[in-house]
Amino acid sequence: MGESKKDDSPPLPPYYFKIQKKGLWLWFGSDDYHQDYKDNLTLELLKTTYRLKEQTHAREYQLAKQAMEGLEIDLPLTLYQAQNQTEYNAALIYFEDEIAVLIAGNLFELLDDQELLAVFAHELAHHKLYFSQNNDFFRASRILEWVKNKKIIIKLGLKPPAVTAYLLKFMLIKAGF
Repeated sequence: MGESKKDDSPPLPPYYFKIQKKGLWLWFGSDDYHQDYKDNLTLELLKTTYRLKEQTHAREYQLAKQAMEGLEIDLPLTLYQAQNQTEYNAALIYFEDEIAVLIAGNLFELLDDQELLAVFAHELAHHKLYFSQNNDFFRASRILEWVKNKKIIIKLGLKPPAVTAYLLKFMLIKAGF
């Protein structure tokens, strides 16, 4: 009979924060935090992007909505174009009650429909993951971002590469891998 190997790695981020850093966990789940987070993101979007209208970007909205349907996401959708960006990228802006996708560079011109659909599906999968498990992934990601920005990772006993590794491990376990 094989012995089960003991896992000596630290707990994965959501559980670590829930158990070891309860005050931090509660703050990042509070209504005050969520309102502040949404207000700051909205202001940043207003300053650095422009909103794409569905009437003038019908193809892009149709493909994003197709990806949303495939992932069973039923929320309002807004697409944004980053200003003055030469690099190519896409990012989900994390709002719980709406889908906001930010496009940098001229991806709409470079990608065909299937490629653009894949980009939207990838970004929307972030929303699906982060807002599952009672928003635990989203909350843990915000805490990790805050920790990174505040440079207190070492105070928590974690090293930067380990933070990413633990979060990735947690996501893979929850996804069934």
